[in-house]
Amino acid sequence: MSADERISIVVTTWNARAWIDRALQSALTQTHADTEVIVVDDASTDGTADHVEQQYGARVLLLRNAGNRGPSASRNRGIDAATGAWFMQLDGDDWIAPERGAHLLQFARETASDIVADDQLLVLDGSDEPIGTNFIANGFARRAQVELTTAQFVRRDLGWLKPMIRLDLLRATGIRYPEHIRYGEDFLFLYALLQHGARFAVMPELTYYMRRGNTGSLTTQRDPLFAQVIAGTRALLADAHAQQQHDIAAALTTRIQHLEQLQRGERAIASLRARRLPRPGDLPAVAQKILSKISSQLRLALLLQEQGQEIRRQLASQ
Repeated sequence: MSADERISIVVTTWNARAWIDRALQSALTQTHADTEVIVVDDASTDGTADHVEQQYGARVLLLRNAGNRGPSASRNRGIDAATGAWFMQLDGDDWIAPERGAHLLQFARETASDIVADDQLLVLDGSDEPIGTNFIANGFARRAQVELTTAQFVRRDLGWLKPMIRLDLLRATGIRYPEHIRYGEDFLFLYALLQHGARFAVMPELTYYMRRGNTGSLTTQRDPLFAQVIAGTRALLADAHAQQQHDIAAALTTRIQHLEQLQRGERAIASLRARRLPRPGDLPAVAQKILSKISSQLRLALLLQEQGQEIRRQLASQ
């Protein structure tokens, strides 16, 4: 196997003791033979790192952060330790299909891409019940998208993708996840790579399984984090280079407006849950959120009707 085919899977963890075995077993049983697994534990207090060391030993490279530094710092540490040709991101409470690395590598070859990614099946914690896919949840067409432009990436808000990236690109550019924020960092990281000229392709296969409903996940705390994401997007828009690229500036402006609408919807729904009347101006955002949810559920039902047995077979095998 050639040197440019080794995949370094970086598993970042923080208090993921309840889920880490599934994540690591999925990484260690990849059908692509030349795979290394790096675990970066972000100062867990639930014994995650000790468990990994005792149960997996030399099968993984375990790196322990001295203090809690956040997901970006952990991924960056894994990138710097990687010896492969490709970096694959895996969160410690998620897992991947055995063929994910092989499929993404083949897709990268076919499209001559620097970055490749796929859809993610959203599953309910504790039951593995499919509750959506990120393509469906974000209104993204379930078909191959080859050579995404920066403007397309921003317009479709694709920071939620879990990519596989050429490590020589990261080494040459020095681009890393921004460590000053703890939410929305994926968007800024991929945006920077695209602005540097990276070739990015996306396929619709479901080989990444994303857990939902685990209360320890940062993404369950949505409303307090919107301001940070909006501020990050405003900073990108203020950049002179982005201002000169009118399609990118327009896409960033649209993203800010969309995020502000989502924030209003979250706040209004929080008011309803607290049995307070939301502000009248927030009601359209609530209606949009409800309609989007209904549309996503209908699209998921159609997908399950078409591929339901295969999807459930994949889940059962993991």
